[in-house]
Amino acid sequence: MNDKQIDGLFNTAPQLPEALAAKIRAQIQTDTQPVQPLKPPAFYVIIFAALFAAISLAFTAILHFKGLHALSRNAAAELLLLLVLAALGTAHTVARAMRPAGGRLYSWLLAAFALFAYEALILRLFSDYSTEKFLHGGLVCLSLGTLCGIVTSLPLWFLVRRGFIVQPALAGAALGLLAGLSGLTFLTLHCDNLTVPHTALWHAGVLVVCTLLGRMAIGLRPK
Repeated sequence: MNDKQIDGLFNTAPQLPEALAAKIRAQIQTDTQPVQPLKPPAFYVIIFAALFAAISLAFTAILHFKGLHALSRNAAAELLLLLVLAALGTAHTVARAMRPAGGRLYSWLLAAFALFAYEALILRLFSDYSTEKFLHGGLVCLSLGTLCGIVTSLPLWFLVRRGFIVQPALAGAALGLLAGLSGLTFLTLHCDNLTVPHTALWHAGVLVVCTLLGRMAIGLRPK
């Protein structure tokens, strides 16, 4: 159907009686409430990135920067650069999720890329494959990193819910990924267990757990 055909349908449609039309207009005006326009996406990207950094640093300050001291200068720079870039990209996706016209969200692709890039960097930087205290130490790191992610997600969700989310599952996955990146940054700065099995499984696992939790918490919430 083209524009002319649509205009023709409107022109041939029966007209409502003026009294009924006035009643409908009054009802719409009564039910419609003004809303405060959202700030530009860049504003929210900055706020989200600041929360990502502040909470991960706060957790590390409480539990000490042992991981940062154990890393070489180059390794620390490469890991933190990757995490910051991933966080900025994810923050931009979360900001777009707040707008109905924000476009398609590629949250799962972004999560897969962040996970793959982190694993590839771990394999390149670390060469210790020992598994001492693999299970106990791993569960501790997974729990702490996930806790940091959950704490990060609370103010993020408080801000995100001010928008209008039309893709809740993808928005939840993106928010969870950003929270997981905060938890992973905390572990990178805190944990001095620099073995490949530990970091590749337990540290990276924080991204997976937080992304899935965000998807379930927002994407499956009651309407």
